[in-house]
Amino acid sequence: MKKNFRLLIVTLFSTLALGAMGQVNPTDSTHRNNSFDRFRQQVNDEFDLFRLQAQEEFNRFLAEAWTEYECFIGESGIYSNPKPSQLASPSTKAGKSSTATSSFQVQTIPETQRRDAIDPIPIESGMESIRFYGRTLHFHFPEVLRTTAKSIKESDVAKYYKTMSLCNEGRLLHRELTLTVKRLGLNPWGYYLLVRSLAEKAFANNNDRVLFCFYMLHSNGFMARVGRGLKSKQLILLLAIDNKKEVYSLPFFRINGVKYYSVYGGELGEDAYSYNEKADESHLKQVGLDFRNILNLSPCDKERVLQLTLANLKLTLPYSTSNLRYYDDIPLTVFPVYFKCGMNPEAQEALSTTMAELSKRYDKKQLVGILLDFVQNAFAYKIDEDQFGHEKYFYPEEVIGYPYSDCEDRCALFAWLVRKYVGYDVVGILYPDHLATAVCIGEEQLLCDPTYPGAPMGKIYPKYEGKSFEVIPIP
Repeated sequence: MKKNFRLLIVTLFSTLALGAMGQVNPTDSTHRNNSFDRFRQQVNDEFDLFRLQAQEEFNRFLAEAWTEYECFIGESGIYSNPKPSQLASPSTKAGKSSTATSSFQVQTIPETQRRDAIDPIPIESGMESIRFYGRTLHFHFPEVLRTTAKSIKESDVAKYYKTMSLCNEGRLLHRELTLTVKRLGLNPWGYYLLVRSLAEKAFANNNDRVLFCFYMLHSNGFMARVGRGLKSKQLILLLAIDNKKEVYSLPFFRINGVKYYSVYGGELGEDAYSYNEKADESHLKQVGLDFRNILNLSPCDKERVLQLTLANLKLTLPYSTSNLRYYDDIPLTVFPVYFKCGMNPEAQEALSTTMAELSKRYDKKQLVGILLDFVQNAFAYKIDEDQFGHEKYFYPEEVIGYPYSDCEDRCALFAWLVRKYVGYDVVGILYPDHLATAVCIGEEQLLCDPTYPGAPMGKIYPKYEGKSFEVIPIP
């Protein structure tokens, strides 16, 4: 496990290719093809041998007595002080609530007007079907993948992993899952959610589910570990989730300098045993939370009519309740992840049409002012603790789909709108209990507070004037 699979492949191809080039007559195409076939077979044989050796080494680590690790409780969020439950507008007397009281009026989009979902493939023998955020998905799932361990002892966990490693069906399922992640626009976290959904459909016992998730993630190159809870005596799935970013509200373990978060099984926050630190897994990839593509789950089934007051326009934005459920299942993380995430294609199409029309009538700075006023006044304010009972950061589409939003939610929507439709850079401005933004307009950097109704560009809520803050860049 101390070698990198990719490095081995590159080295083999480079070395063998040079040898093949020196032995082949370029004018002899038959000889050239035969030589390349031998070269390719040699590469495959070398890689298979290395893979088997690495699996044997890893199996030895699994079979050895596991080490006890301490579980740490994650932070609840980035704020050091509670957010204000009310914010007054510039024209409102102190102590009064915000004037932004937009009602939550939502319309259901008739099924006949919704964009078609991806057609499911026909069900065949040896397949498993799952419901995944509004979609029915089918995967090849032969009986060999339903293997279970005799117990949760180290030796039986090692035998399970070895048995699964010897079947090729797992590789086919890896490919299908990876293609589904790309097709649906999921972030890497979605790969785990797909595997978990399959596990919950295929296995009744939760230990079997955890083992299946562990094998599917680890064998596909993710930093995944299996643990055994000290209190629950049940298996726990541990995932390294983008250690370059803070992940809040999840308990975690520190193993080989990496945070592994407890995401499935066992008892929340309990200490656990896992295989020891001699297993070098630094070459494996961590589970990312950023979106590289537009989320494309079920078609938009709801729409909300909103007012662009300064432009005297109404804007109808569709959204997908399936998207909202998916976003809700992503761990809480740092603000730039939310600021960069776009909306569904239908909402972006509506916004593109409206912004193209407005750009004919207003300059860029005026457009920023229109968007700021829109985000300030089109949505009613309520902190997460009052709406959900816990801290929750919104992705831009969630601001449209929920009746209330607070400061970081509005900032995410405003920053995304300005970056995408005006083209200006935006940064977050973090106070101990509040988040605002600053827009870079040429050499000028203007404060913009999307939660301060009626406040123009350059104006921050009076409570924060002259107070220190942290700048949060958006890559």
